[in-house]
Amino acid sequence: MVSRSLIIIGLSVLLGSGVNSHADEEFSFYQLVQSHSGDLQSSSDQAKTKQASEVPTTIFADIENGIKAGDVKVVSKYIGTKVYLNLRGTESGYYSGNHAAYLIQNFFGTRRTLTFKLSTIRDTEATPYATGSGTFTTRGSREKLQVYIALGAKDNQWVITQFSVY
Repeated sequence: MVSRSLIIIGLSVLLGSGVNSHADEEFSFYQLVQSHSGDLQSSSDQAKTKQASEVPTTIFADIENGIKAGDVKVVSKYIGTKVYLNLRGTESGYYSGNHAAYLIQNFFGTRRTLTFKLSTIRDTEATPYATGSGTFTTRGSREKLQVYIALGAKDNQWVITQFSVY
C-alpha cells in the first residue's frame, strides 16, 4: 500500500510540475508576443506612412488628367466631407463634399479644357498641395485659370480639403 501511495504521490508531483511547466511556457510565449507587438505595430505604421507619402502624387496626377480630359468627375471621388471651395467669379466658402462636387462639376462643365498642368506638387508636407494653371474656353473666349488643391488625411486616406480656382 505504501508503494501505491508513493506512485500516486509521484504521479501527482510529476503531473503537477508538467502543468506548471506548460503554464510557464504559455506565460513566456505571452510575454514574448507582448514585448514584440510594438515592433509589429511600428512596422505597420511605417508601411502606412510610406504608402500615405506616395498616394498624394497619384491623386494629383489623377486630378490633373481628369481636368485635362474635361472629366472633372475624377475630382469628385477625392473630395472630403467638408471642403473649402473658391471658384473664380462664383462660389466661395466651406461646403459639404456632395455640394462641392456639384459646384466644381458645374464650374468646369461650362468650360472646355485646352491646356492644363500642375506645375508644383508638394507631397512631403503634413498637408500636401499642388498648384497649376491652364487655358480654357468659355462662350467662345479663352481664359487662363490658376488652380490650388490641398489634401488632408481622413480615415487613413487623402482627401481634398481645399479646391481653389483663380
